[in-house]
Amino acid sequence: MLQRKDFRQPLYYENKNPLTGSDGNLRFLIDPITKDAEGNPIKRPKDLAVTAWPGPYCLEATDDDLKVHAVFPLDEDGLCAAIEWLNAQDF
Repeated sequence: MLQRKDFRQPLYYENKNPLTGSDGNLRFLIDPITKDAEGNPIKRPKDLAVTAWPGPYCLEATDDDLKVHAVFPLDEDGLCAAIEWLNAQDF
């Protein structure tokens, strides 16, 4: 089970850094959204795009039909919600 202490602080993601990880058969990517809907760069990300998929393979080697996605606010509450969402995935 993933816990908040296992993740970086929001500032890490605000600086446009992604994070990948795993827990059992769960694989995940937490990626700050760095472009707006028109594809223009965002100076400071405000949201996190979270992707989860079943192991054992990496994101690129996993069929897109097996991946699930969600978006959360890039703040402490959003990060906690993302972790809760990841723990709810049943792979």
